[in-house]
Amino acid sequence: MKPHHETSADAERRRYKESVYNTAVCVGAAIIFGIGVAVFKGRQSGFEFFAGYLVEQSLSVDNLFVFLMLFNYFKVRNRLPHAAAISQFLVQETFLTNRPHPPRCRSSTRGEC
Repeated sequence: MKPHHETSADAERRRYKESVYNTAVCVGAAIIFGIGVAVFKGRQSGFEFFAGYLVEQSLSVDNLFVFLMLFNYFKVRNRLPHAAAISQFLVQETFLTNRPHPPRCRSSTRGEC
């Protein structure tokens, strides 16, 4: 029996299936989390979570499109986009995680913040 060597087409199909599976797991987890938010924090909070989730996903797809255009324009080699995407993620998380949050309003009898 000959050992089976994976062709590039087979590898591409395998990566595609893995991507679809990972996407389905992540979206499923977000749906379950959103339902949990709606159950424990109220229907309005659940709707707000799903609205925010959809906006974030839309912006992520937009970022991917811009990155692909830039990488194609500058003819970046195949292994470099992955490193650039990870670098962008780390920088983004650093800035978004450490930003100061606005003070919350405390409820008062006069409706002031």
